[in-house]
Amino acid sequence: MKKSVFTFVFVLMMNMVFAQDSIFNAIQSAPIIYFFQEAEELPAETVLRLNLRQTGITDIPEGISKYNNLIELSLMKNKIPQLGREVCELPNLLALNLRQIGIVEVPNCINQLRKLDKLELHKNKLIELPDQITELNNLRFLHLSNNSIERLPEDIGNMRNLELLDADYNKIKSLSESIGNLQQLTTLNLAKNSITHIPESLYELSALTYLNIEQNSIAQLSSSIGNLSRLESLILSENKLKEVPEELCELSNLELLVLSQNELTHLPKKIKRLKQLKTLILVDNNFSEKEKKRIVKNLKNTDVRF
Repeated sequence: MKKSVFTFVFVLMMNMVFAQDSIFNAIQSAPIIYFFQEAEELPAETVLRLNLRQTGITDIPEGISKYNNLIELSLMKNKIPQLGREVCELPNLLALNLRQIGIVEVPNCINQLRKLDKLELHKNKLIELPDQITELNNLRFLHLSNNSIERLPEDIGNMRNLELLDADYNKIKSLSESIGNLQQLTTLNLAKNSITHIPESLYELSALTYLNIEQNSIAQLSSSIGNLSRLESLILSENKLKEVPEELCELSNLELLVLSQNELTHLPKKIKRLKQLKTLILVDNNFSEKEKKRIVKNLKNTDVRF
């Protein structure tokens, strides 16, 4: 169950979330325009969705700010190395897709998009995010994967409505304690970064159902991990774990647990308490044959892989 499978599971889960989401369905129900020339021929107030994906543009179209009722804008897969203020002058925007356009920074004026619900910034050249992004109080979905981001904003905890934070494949070394304020967060993906320590506040994310921190440099989990009572998927492969705390066995809703490629020699004696666990992946650790047999015996209804 390598990266491609986890990616598929993650994307499938997100599609299910969006399909049940009222704001997403409202956006999807509006007519979509694929060429800016077409939008220019219509009354500005009637243009609600503008998808300029892969149209070869190299700048934000001049005059785009006149479309005050625009709720969705996609500039995905164009070459727009710098964003001007125009993108910040769309007061009713709910969804902004800036995926793979080559930007090196997000403009400070991003905080003007007060209604923004979903922001996609995957596959760019970002090293950092402006602190102003934390003023997007209505943002629920933030996608940051495949950049070169070294840190998340110190006040990321101010984004209290955030439900999904996808920041895998970056260069993040540490996390702010304020992350514990994200009490609506259900999905946190920090895979393939350079994180060495999980702040204690992260274990206070009581709504979390999906946590992926694989391919980092984490050597220890806090006993507070037992507080993540709603967690269904926990992916910690390719770290430096030598043991996992007994409290992990209190995660009564856990269905997927991945601990591959660590330095584990044993699992907690109470592992059998994980009654909902469907899949346990333990490939490339240091378990003895005796310990492997004990684990399998205690998890008779779980697909255990060594």
